[in-house]
Amino acid sequence: MGTQCHQSLTEKKWLELIEHENLRSRLFGDEPISLSSLKINEYRECRLMTKFDHSSNLPIIFRENELSILPVSRYSFLVGKFDLYTKLPDCTERPSYHEIPSNYVTLPASPAEITSEQTAIACAFASGIIHDFVGEEPSDMFLPTISGRFGSGVFDFNIRGLGQQRSYLLHIDKAQIEIDAVYESPRAIYIIEAKNHECRDFNTRQLYFPYRYISQKNNVKKAVIPLFLKYINGSFFLYRFNFLEEGNLNSIYCERATAYTICPLDITISDINSLLSIQPRANCSGITFPQADSFIRIEDMLQALYEKGEELTMDEIIAKNYDFTMRQADYYANAAAYLGLVSFQRKNGSKCVELTKKGKRIASLPFRENKLELARSILQDPVFFHAFRKYINNGCHASREDVIPVIAQHTSNLSEETIKRRAGTVMAWIKWIASLVN
Repeated sequence: MGTQCHQSLTEKKWLELIEHENLRSRLFGDEPISLSSLKINEYRECRLMTKFDHSSNLPIIFRENELSILPVSRYSFLVGKFDLYTKLPDCTERPSYHEIPSNYVTLPASPAEITSEQTAIACAFASGIIHDFVGEEPSDMFLPTISGRFGSGVFDFNIRGLGQQRSYLLHIDKAQIEIDAVYESPRAIYIIEAKNHECRDFNTRQLYFPYRYISQKNNVKKAVIPLFLKYINGSFFLYRFNFLEEGNLNSIYCERATAYTICPLDITISDINSLLSIQPRANCSGITFPQADSFIRIEDMLQALYEKGEELTMDEIIAKNYDFTMRQADYYANAAAYLGLVSFQRKNGSKCVELTKKGKRIASLPFRENKLELARSILQDPVFFHAFRKYINNGCHASREDVIPVIAQHTSNLSEETIKRRAGTVMAWIKWIASLVN
């Protein structure tokens, strides 16, 4: 098993638990092992040791050995080679605009004020985004009903294995579940799991256990529809899922995904053309050319830094609210530093990230100006400037192979293999700029 130089406290405590309880030989076999919450609490609070919303949040020793953890009752967990995470499909369409009603004083007035998942859900409902996505009308008595913590009830289900065992039949007996929101109309029940940050996958249990819990209560046989909502800096991404087999967690599939925004979409081709009149200059940050294939993640990090008002440690960046491994956190922090938006410092022995003066200014801008200034920061670099011009001149079409010679021409310290890898970042960022245009 490989290791990384950095370990979170949770990772250290899992290693201690595995060693002290002599679990290593049993844990890495194909049969799941049972652990009580009392035993886990001896090492660290059980909630912190078992809540991994994204596969990247799993301890290193779990990821390297295809392990994950499931609650099976209120006080017991199973650790095994379970196929537990569902990837979110890309949602690259231009978002449609919905306005938050201005005559409700308790609703946020700007995207920066939406700082929790519950507030994101409330804004999506008040603006009509949820109604539009599920096809319900306000006049149809489409109402919020329950949210919070519940006992799952009793049920069995199959889950796919990642080892020699192809699948497992597991028994759940009143495991604790948390439901972000449920909405109900005369024809259907909608379960919502929400995240207020960029993520690429989620723990399927977070939709499946509430789905089974609601299905047990559904004596009138309404459709039970799981929804996933992702909120990032004024944009909402909604995903409608279904389970083909009620008793099979891995029968989940995404029926559709749609993007929405509460910010007016008034960025025009003229705005982008004006950006192409700037004079690019060689990057002097001393930071290696970025490897970060999702610009939304950089936006997410900047917003988190701005909301906190002070630096974040790398541990905080990869904490439960962010879908990052330590290596990815480094990549994205370095990418933001490459653009001059953040800087690094050491504090109490930890690597910290803080906004630069430029980063603070951009993060504080209204939606339209924020996006244009971020685009300007990207295009001030000659690689991205010339790759974007090539993209525009080709009718908004280009491939990784098209940008490889551009990177090679305007960088001097990258190997051929590294250039090929960085081409993905260049393509992702120029497509992000193009997606801004109304």
